[in-house]
Amino acid sequence: MYLTSEHGVETAGPEEVVHLARGCNAYQLGVARGHASDAHTTAPSEEEARAQVGEMPCFGKLIEFTTDEDVARRFGTGGYVIGIAIKRKYLTKGSVSEAGWICRDSAPFDIESEEKGRSFRH
Repeated sequence: MYLTSEHGVETAGPEEVVHLARGCNAYQLGVARGHASDAHTTAPSEEEARAQVGEMPCFGKLIEFTTDEDVARRFGTGGYVIGIAIKRKYLTKGSVSEAGWICRDSAPFDIESEEKGRSFRH
């Protein structure tokens, strides 16, 4: 799975596509596959992002992805790890310790890869 580095996301221009990952369960994977996107959506505010950090890891109004494949795999105990492509303009910095980046659930992104997570490994 190819992911953009933390520095690469930080320095990307608004229209540049970056590559991030997330661990999720089967339900969240289904939501991600069928999410309705809106090209006019905005990145979350820093205040919204701070409120999201540490919240229950589910797909709500905000979704947190990571630049760190190991972090995504740790959160992939629900069954899957997805890799996405998303324009930088839709992202706000999330959890520093988890190399997180947060977008609204309406942000356009493409799922580039789906892998079985830790719960499928022996």
